[in-house]
Amino acid sequence: MLARVGLFFITLFHSVFAQQDPTTGSSSSTLVQLHVINRHGARTILSKDADDLAEEGGETLTPLGYRQLYDLGVWLRQTYGQSIGLQEYDQAMHRFESSDFDRTISSANALSVGLFPLASRTDLHGGVNGLFPDGVSPSIPVYSRQSENDVYIRSFSQCPTFYDRLQDLYESNQWIELENDEQVQVLLQKLAPIFAGDIEPLDGAIPLKSLWNAYDEIHVTRTECTSDTGNGTFGDNSSMAMFTGPESYACQSLPDPSLATVLSATEFEELEDLTEKTEAWKYGIETAGNLIGSNILWQILDRATSSGGKFFLYSAHVATILGILSALQANFEADTNERFVEYGSALILEVHQEQAISSAVDASTLEQKYIKLKYKSALQNTAVDITLQQFSEDVNAEPSPCGHDKLNADVSAPVSLDSSSFCRLQGVVNWARSNTLDTVEAWCDACGNDSADQCMEVILKNEGLVVRDGDSGESTVGESRTSNDSSAPSISDEATANRAVIAATFFGGFLSGLLFTAIAHWLWVRGHKKKQKPDGKIGSEMIQKGGTDELEKEAAATRVNSSDQEWA
Repeated sequence: MLARVGLFFITLFHSVFAQQDPTTGSSSSTLVQLHVINRHGARTILSKDADDLAEEGGETLTPLGYRQLYDLGVWLRQTYGQSIGLQEYDQAMHRFESSDFDRTISSANALSVGLFPLASRTDLHGGVNGLFPDGVSPSIPVYSRQSENDVYIRSFSQCPTFYDRLQDLYESNQWIELENDEQVQVLLQKLAPIFAGDIEPLDGAIPLKSLWNAYDEIHVTRTECTSDTGNGTFGDNSSMAMFTGPESYACQSLPDPSLATVLSATEFEELEDLTEKTEAWKYGIETAGNLIGSNILWQILDRATSSGGKFFLYSAHVATILGILSALQANFEADTNERFVEYGSALILEVHQEQAISSAVDASTLEQKYIKLKYKSALQNTAVDITLQQFSEDVNAEPSPCGHDKLNADVSAPVSLDSSSFCRLQGVVNWARSNTLDTVEAWCDACGNDSADQCMEVILKNEGLVVRDGDSGESTVGESRTSNDSSAPSISDEATANRAVIAATFFGGFLSGLLFTAIAHWLWVRGHKKKQKPDGKIGSEMIQKGGTDELEKEAAATRVNSSDQEWA
């Protein structure tokens, strides 16, 4: 399967080394870092506004969702445990991050239990066995940002420019042609009466841009209300049988369990295919471009080029995964038995180091590292290789960082890395500098975001309100990156801007208050002195706009008093 798009094209295929250790590729490479970007587990129903992607519902995982992520953690431990040191939890080497949602944080927690069971928790005083009853293990920290400041995992929800592009998509010829397709209309018209109270129909059919809400409610119901869990993970003796099926609590707590059978198997396949196509259009190259994947891609690349950290988890969403692939100008196509990114599926980026080079040169040198991209479907127990290859019709263009028979011609020792799926990290970084938004500042400008803390930091910096001289940045966490040039000054962290805003607001307000008080006091003293003149007259300089009536009244009162004195 091959798709050629822009400067990169991507093909996904089952690894020919499925029966070998998938972490080494060959005896001459070593896995030094692992990044896992997972979709959260099965959840409750989630509806989205088609225009700005505002969400309602979908807050919590179901029991199936917890188990899906636990199983992913077990698979990661079995697959990578020995080769990258995942046998024991190390808080200095292993970092868990998540968007600020119940469903993603809970997914990260569930995955951590499968990845680091109680026996692996030697990080606390030599072990924690017996600390809690029944073999319960202490929680592993999961880091997240406030939703309005999450320009990495959920940048798709913080980018007004992306919303504008969605409107352009909905008004495009390809969208209108698809919506008016005869077969599509049959499906949309069938869905209209089913969701009559939730989705306003258009000419007897639900609008194509509202398809997600219909799909999600049916998909969630089918997932929870069928005895077959549908993810192929648990086997014939599934311990999940009591948690799924028509009589399960998860099913019965849904608004309408009958939606599980409202469509035939063929009709639901058509619905899934149509949803996959429209979501790919939304978050694909033509619409999303590099807007929603650049920041997290660069966060990963920054960490890959550093020497700190071995394992990074990003508990995320479908749009996050599609956004990364879009930023790489890649189509998402794979023979994984899933029509759409399933709950608990994951994008995996391995960072390898070539041993033949590292034995003679400093191991931290960027040129010695290579990356390999994989996709792990929740429906399968093996990962699929994603081969990225640079495409250019210019024969004089820089050689591709991917797919070389020999990745470094200067090395005399044979390089036995799998050339079809490895990419030189430096080459990918160079490509990304030219084809993605390689700084947070560039992203803020491209998205028109002036409200996230990171974008406010940029505004403050441009106004000269944040001192950013000689900050060396972070060793393992790249969220404060504003430039990928290590020599460029960088913002220290989100708290810097917060402190600057608070200080500017406080002192600015304080000084303004002092100035206002001083002016008011000066005016009062000045006016009081003039009213106390010996002859009782009011100085002409006190006559201002709107004050004529008051002055006349005071003069009249003076005249009355004089008359009374004369009578007396």
